Amino acid sequence: MPLVRIVIPTYNRANLLAEALETVIAQSLTDFEAVVVDDGSVDKTEAILKEFVARDSRIRFLRQENRGVAKAKNRAINDPGHYTYVAFLDSDDLWLPHHLEDSIDVLLRQPEVALVFSRVESINIGGHLTQEIARARDNRMDNLLRRAHPSPIPGVYLLDAATCFHSLLRSEFAVHPSTTVIRREAVPRSEWFNPDLVILEDVEFFLHLARGDRFFAFADTIQTQVRYHGDNLTGSQDLSSPVTLRRYLSVLDYYKLKLPFCTEQEDKKFVSQEIAGAAYLLAQCYAEQSDLPSARRLYFEALRWRIAYDYLKGLISSFLPIPAYASLKKLRHTFRKMLNSQRRL
Repeated sequence: MPLVRIVIPTYNRANLLAEALETVIAQSLTDFEAVVVDDGSVDKTEAILKEFVARDSRIRFLRQENRGVAKAKNRAINDPGHYTYVAFLDSDDLWLPHHLEDSIDVLLRQPEVALVFSRVESINIGGHLTQEIARARDNRMDNLLRRAHPSPIPGVYLLDAATCFHSLLRSEFAVHPSTTVIRREAVPRSEWFNPDLVILEDVEFFLHLARGDRFFAFADTIQTQVRYHGDNLTGSQDLSSPVTLRRYLSVLDYYKLKLPFCTEQEDKKFVSQEIAGAAYLLAQCYAEQSDLPSARRLYFEALRWRIAYDYLKGLISSFLPIPAYASLKKLRHTFRKMLNSQRRL
């Protein structure tokens, strides 16, 4: 019976998956099984997985039709077997060799802790640090640590459930899933991740977990390297892309799921503004893809939550005839190109 089940969802990551699995095999703690769920990849993912399964009996993989990361994670968690802890690794991220050993040590020594997570190092495919992303995340984490409780373990901070819940509700910090190891019996629901969410399924899960009475533990060390690249689902910015549309639909759904948890007026105001912003971005996606009726509906929704000039301007433009709107969009794109060219001079 392995001590830890490592859950690795993957989709078309053949160029990155092998490196991620090498960091699993290199872990100083060896009492684990790694369950990789191939979510309908059409590249060489399956061939790579077969090589690793033949090489290391602790690695196995499951294959399913493309159903999304939440369902892939749920399948790995609920696959038959006995284990005490669950660790997550995105197939485009890398672990340092001591990650599992250090995390399990915290959970063994602190039974009141449901989850342990740590800092990450942000890199791009070339291996260079993306300092802006790292600095913003670290600043938010440092602010949270001012409310932490002392721990007998050096470099580890204890965050009570109420603090974590309120901070997650206000989007004041984020737990990167590739840094987390979780006590299995601390999770009350059988489906850990909401299958209706394309992204932010992990944040929604952490929010539910924080509703309990156990601590989150933060290890103030870097144990994971997070790789950012052009096709990260959470990083797509092209409003004309169907991927971006799915992303903003999921973001809006998540913010709406948060609203019933708000008991304080300031929390309701904050989440309402998040809903408004997500509805506006979704409207922009629909407008960019020439679906003006859907854009109009979302502009109305954004204005229902918050009155803003950009929202109203978008709503008015959505009533234009399709040819007129297309001409306006072309003119706007031309103007943006000219503006960007001047900025580079």
